[in-house]
Formats: sequence, structure tokens, C-alpha cells
Amino acid sequence: MNTEEINIVFTLSDKTGNYSATFGTTIASIFENTDFNKVVINIHIMHDDTLTIENKRNFEKLISYYRQNVQFYNIKLDWAKFKNLDCIKKYTIAQLYRIMIADTIKVDKVIYLDSDLIFNLDIRDLNNEELDGKSIGAVLDKYVKGIDAISKHEYVYKIPVNVEEYFNTGVIIFDLKKIREKYDTFSEGIQLLKKYPYEVSGGQKQRTAVARAIISDPKMLFADEPTGALDSKASTNLLKQLRKINENGQTILMVTHSNVAASYADRIMFIKDGEVFHQLYRGTMTRAELLDKICDSVTVLMRGGDESES
Repeated sequence: MNTEEINIVFTLSDKTGNYSATFGTTIASIFENTDFNKVVINIHIMHDDTLTIENKRNFEKLISYYRQNVQFYNIKLDWAKFKNLDCIKKYTIAQLYRIMIADTIKVDKVIYLDSDLIFNLDIRDLNNEELDGKSIGAVLDKYVKGIDAISKHEYVYKIPVNVEEYFNTGVIIFDLKKIREKYDTFSEGIQLLKKYPYEVSGGQKQRTAVARAIISDPKMLFADEPTGALDSKASTNLLKQLRKINENGQTILMVTHSNVAASYADRIMFIKDGEVFHQLYRGTMTRAELLDKICDSVTVLMRGGDESES
């Protein structure tokens, strides 16, 4: 029988000294409801310097009791780079760590959990939640139940939860493999968080718009004259970005008057008077060869279609 491996991520900034105990409660509740004959659980804790040596040892003691694995990642942030995000530093610093998961934890899939959850299910059930092809999925806390903390561990914290009223979206499944495939697209947008709109070029704005559009894994991405307001260099960069996104499985429908832009596609449909006049398929053609075919087709179209190919 194959053993399933599940990776769970917590992000911790223990400003008050109480968060570590609530994390312990969540971890204990998961372990108490999971059949370890069929699964190995790896706990990944992303933290800052607020995690004390004592609390780190408490985590290790708790997790080793269940003979599971834990790994710690001390996150160092240069807050000068996040000058416009002071509110995050003050209130939800640990949540900022979530955008670093794909770079920090070298596995293909993780479950991210908040610290204020108590589970009453086998964690395998959550790990098998269907993401419907998406790379990120927020799971409603339908598995959270208001129960007393696991009493046999001193390192837990009783969380009063009214199951009739409690609602939280602190359960997120990340398909890190898919996220990394799109990382080049997302990374530029993240870098632009440091800038004001007037400091960003037209090409950067367009590429950031593409990143924003694909982050939720849409069935189809619509691009209406995406290179219309860009110079040739910015247009080339954007078209290469779209091509790479397409090669990773994203369907793109682009409307363009540019022969060059069309040459980056796999299928080109020429519209005349509201109807499909002609089609081209890339097949084994290079982009240069396809561009020549597109130019020939446009020439015929401009002449009125009398010489169109069958």
C-alpha cells in the first residue's frame, strides 16, 4: 500500500506569545483525526524572530509525539522594500508570508492553515479536495468543529468556537507546481508593488494586467488588442509572456490587427464582414513561416477575397 505524503504550512508571527499555543491546538486536532498507517504529514512553519526557542521546542515535542515531521523557515523581510504596506506589518505580517510559499517550500502541493482551526476530519480528506484545475483554492471551514482542546497535551490552547456562527477562510490549498509554472508572470507584478502607477511603464501595466487576469486560472483569457498602445519592445515582451502562458495550458483568445501579434498564436481566424473568412493553423511552422502565411492571407483579404485559398 502506497503511503500518502501531505504537506501542511503555517505562517507564524507570535507578537503576543499566544499564537504558538493555538497553532499547537490545530496541529494536535489534525493528528488526532488522521490515520497514520496510510499517511505521512510534514508540518512546515514559516516564522519570524518572534518564535522563541522554547516554543520551537514545544512544536518539535508535540509533532514528534505523533512521529511526524516538522521543518522551520525563519523568514527575514527587508521592510524598506514594502514601504507602502505598513498596515500588513502591523496587523497581518504572517499572511504576507503566503506569497513566499512557492519559493520557500520545495514541494508540489501544500495545505495552508490558520491557527484558529480545530479539525474533526482525517486530513487526507482535505488534501484530496478537488481544485478543478486551479492552482489556488480557498476551502470553507466546513470541517471545523467547536470541541475542547486535546487534553493529553499541555502545549495546546483551548479555543472557544461556536460552530453555528464560526466562519473562516483560513484553509487554502496551493498547487505549487502550477504556481511556479506561472511564476515569471506573477513575479513582475509583485515587484511592481513597490511602485506608484506613474512610475510604471505601459508594458509593465499590461503584463501586470495579464498576471492579475490569470491568477484565478480562468477557462479562457480574453485579450483585446493587448499590444495596441505599446512600442515594439514592450509588445514583444508581452507577446512572449502570453505565448509562455499558453504553452503552460492556458487558452487565450486574442483580437488583433497586428500580423506580428497573430504569429504568436497556434490558430488564426480571419474575420470579414462578421464571418470567418479564412483560418490558419501553426502546425509545425516556425513563427516566421506562420507570419509569412498571415501576411499572404491579409493581402488576399484586403483585395476583397477573390484570390482566397480554399
